Amino acid sequence: MRKLIALVGLSLASLSFAHQEIKIGDDYVLACGKRNEPSYTGMPSGLELFISTPDGKPVTGMEKGLQAELTSPTGTVVTYTGDGEYGPTSLWEPTWEAEGVYYTSWILLTPGQYKVHLTGFIGETEVDVFCDNEDTWMVEDKSTIEIR
Repeated sequence: MRKLIALVGLSLASLSFAHQEIKIGDDYVLACGKRNEPSYTGMPSGLELFISTPDGKPVTGMEKGLQAELTSPTGTVVTYTGDGEYGPTSLWEPTWEAEGVYYTSWILLTPGQYKVHLTGFIGETEVDVFCDNEDTWMVEDKSTIEIR
C-alpha cells in the first residue's frame, strides 16, 4: 500500500513539472497545463489545473469562483465556467481525483499555439492570469505523425 501511495504521489508530481506554475499573490500557487501532453489535433484533452497554497496544501471547492477562456490560434474563444458540474463548457473538481485538481474537457481540431486566460476568485483573492507556456499549449497536427 505504501508503494502505491508513493507511486501516485510521484505521478502527480511529474504531471505538474510539465505545467506552468503561476503564483497568485502570497496565498496560492496554480499549476496550469493540458490533461494530455504532448497534444495533437483530434485528441481528447483539456485544462488540468492544480490549486494549492505555497506550502503545497490543496485548495478545494474553487471551481465556482473561476472561469477559463481558451483561445485558439485563429482567435476563437470558448469560455469554461465553474458551475460545479461536468459538461461541455464546465470547469469542475472531480470527487474521484486528488484534492485541488480542476479540469475541463476538449478536443482541439486546429493545430497551433493556444492560450488559457483564468479569471475570477480563489477565496477573496482575485485571479487574472494567462497560461500560455509555448511548450505546454502547442497543439500539433496529427497528420504529421508517422507510425513505423
